[in-house]
Amino acid sequence: MLHAPPSDREPQRPSSGSAALPSPGANAHPSEGPTPARDALAGRRIGLICKAPQAPAAALFIEAAESLGAQVAVLHATDVVDAWGAQQDRLVRMLSRLYDVIECQDLPPGAVRRIAEQVAVPVLANLGACALEEGGAPAPEPGTPGWEQGLTRVRQALLSAL
Repeated sequence: MLHAPPSDREPQRPSSGSAALPSPGANAHPSEGPTPARDALAGRRIGLICKAPQAPAAALFIEAAESLGAQVAVLHATDVVDAWGAQQDRLVRMLSRLYDVIECQDLPPGAVRRIAEQVAVPVLANLGACALEEGGAPAPEPGTPGWEQGLTRVRQALLSAL
């Protein structure tokens, strides 16, 4: 049940250690004007570290963050875990400069702990997955009441973290 949030853009994979951020308003629809909730995280940059941005937990997180006006960049979990050798300091400096908050999914607890200890921004762990688990099993499909409840939980957690 892999399902990406409905949109006309896909999260971009960073190339050679840099993350590509979508342009502001890339997901805005012409008929939608700004609203307080939509702009609550306007200008905020969020790094999502996960194995697959199409996975339900990642898709839920991306949809929730972007609905608040945040820009989400996806870093693949294997790239981050593999970099903990010689490039650890460089990666940590990059994460601290690029993002206002980091969501870690699909990472070993030790890797999440190391990231949290070394960056100067909030680090969230498996927020998308936790929000889906609270909705019951199996994970809800996009557009269902369970999915909407998960979106609400992720939005609230992001607003609290920032």
